[in-house]
Amino acid sequence: MKHLKTITIGLFIGFFSSLLGMGPGLILVPSLHILYDYPLKQAAASSLVMMIPIALFSCVTHYLHTQSFPDFFNWLMYVYLGCLVGSLLGVKIRQGVSPRVLKFLFLFFLVLIQVKIWMSISQASDVSTISIYHHLAIGFVASFLSSLMGIGGGVVIVSAYIGVLGIASKPTALISIYVVLFNSLLATYHGRSDFKFDPVLKYILISALLGALLGTLVQSYVSDDFLMQVFKGFLLIVTLKMSLGLRQVKQ
Repeated sequence: MKHLKTITIGLFIGFFSSLLGMGPGLILVPSLHILYDYPLKQAAASSLVMMIPIALFSCVTHYLHTQSFPDFFNWLMYVYLGCLVGSLLGVKIRQGVSPRVLKFLFLFFLVLIQVKIWMSISQASDVSTISIYHHLAIGFVASFLSSLMGIGGGVVIVSAYIGVLGIASKPTALISIYVVLFNSLLATYHGRSDFKFDPVLKYILISALLGALLGTLVQSYVSDDFLMQVFKGFLLIVTLKMSLGLRQVKQ
């Protein structure tokens, strides 16, 4: 089948985006760069654009399935305020960073996340009891990295709330989906000049929406502990893929 590889990538990113609450950037950026010869900055910009419909669709499916929505005025708005500042700073720095530097920043970031998440102990803290300063800081870092690397920030959100603050996996995934949507809107607006439409993105998006629906359904049947193990394995695979695959960064 001509588009089998493209459809598989789309299903994969949609499924794990909805299941774990992470944007598709960790899979889509290296996939576009390695498999479709995208320059890294264009791959990042394309990833950010793709996140908008995928994250929006995931928000809708999760709400319809669980009838739950993050408490915006008590804490989510502080995450969003941090995102606004992080997005502005990340865009300014991104314009002067070479693709080679982006590559090593991406890998360095993934390694740090690996160490922290594998050492963390699962807890069950209530997100509403977390300090607003923690929410602000997480939003800032997530959006800063989103603008800089095109990763959506979901991996920061999930890792920080689970590994640092002890929030359970399922509530964290729901939080992350809403923040990824906001981040992708901010980062796409600031980095829209790097985006170029390619027909392959259409096939990835269509299959990603189906994958997001499947991810939402599967999440309701698995435990928090199982979801945590999936997240750990997911990060490990992506880190190894980036380490082995990005040997030459195209300008």
